[in-house]
Formats: sequence, C-alpha cells, structure tokens
Amino acid sequence: MKNFILRVSFFICLLALAWFFSELLISYVQQETSKKLNMEKEYEQAQNYIQRVVKQEKKARDSKIWYESRVKQNTETILIDVLSRFQRQRNDFRLLSIFHDPMGIGIRAEARSGAIVQFLEFCSDELPDFTPVSIVLTPPSINLNAGALNCEFIYKRNSFEQSQSKMIPLKPMEKTNEKIQFLSPFPSLKK
Repeated sequence: MKNFILRVSFFICLLALAWFFSELLISYVQQETSKKLNMEKEYEQAQNYIQRVVKQEKKARDSKIWYESRVKQNTETILIDVLSRFQRQRNDFRLLSIFHDPMGIGIRAEARSGAIVQFLEFCSDELPDFTPVSIVLTPPSINLNAGALNCEFIYKRNSFEQSQSKMIPLKPMEKTNEKIQFLSPFPSLKK
C-alpha cells in the first residue's frame, strides 16, 4: 500500500511537473511566435516605406527631368500650348494678346467668369512652374460681347524649388489714391 501511495504521489508529481513545463513551453512558443509576427510586420512596414521612398524619389527625378526640359522651352510657346488646349475645351475664352511685362509675361483675353475660373484651375494644374502675379478683370464696353469680361493675367516663371511647392503667397497690391466705388444692386432710397 505504501508502495502504491508512493507511486501515485510520484505520478501526481510527474503530472504537475509536466503541466508546469508544458505551460513554460507554451508561453515560450507564444513569445517566439509573437516576436516572429512582429518581425514580419516590421519587415513589411520597412518594405512599404522603401517602396514609398523609391516612388517619391522617382517622382522627384521625373519632375526634375520635366522641369529641366521645360526650362529649355520658350515661355510664349508653353503659354500658347496651354491656351490652345484650354480653348479646345471652352469656346467662351478668347485670347486677345500675349505681352511682356516687368513682372513676367501677360495674357489678355475675353471670357465669361466661369471660363476665367476654369482657366485659373487649368493653369494651376498645367503650369506648375508659373505663378500668377496679377489678375485684372474689367467689364467690356457696352457695344461688345455682353457678359464677357476683359481679363489680364500676368505670370512669372518659378525656379525648380518654387514650382514643386506649387503654392506661393502673392504679394499684396500696392495702395493707390484712386477712390473705390461700390455699386449696389439696390438703388438708394435717399433723395
């Protein structure tokens, strides 16, 4: 009987030790698998980062090549190309002239207000190396096309660093002594 109790107690001790070591083994395996998963995740993140950097580098290299080829082109040629592509889209934008100005190169056109807004958006996409310096809108004389505005845009050409940012704050206009007249859609009731 004593022998039986010793064997049972020894068997229970072996089971307890086996259970204890199995718990240790399971926790060790879980730690190793979590380490491996973390390493795989970090490896995947590193590969994604490298792919992003390679794409950014390729994009920067392509934009540098594009800019260098663009610098060799004549400014007037670039503007005429962009204007002709825009005029194929809109028939209510008519180029009057291209002129040189101390601030840059200017464009005079006659267009409706919607075409002017679309032209500015089109130029911001198609001319990243140009910045509008001045935009002047004036109503035409009464005898001319009703609803169209005379507009004058002056663009300056940017360096490569400026053309990448695409957004350059414009300088505020200088104050003149001209009096500004405000036109109200409602006539004054005062006599």
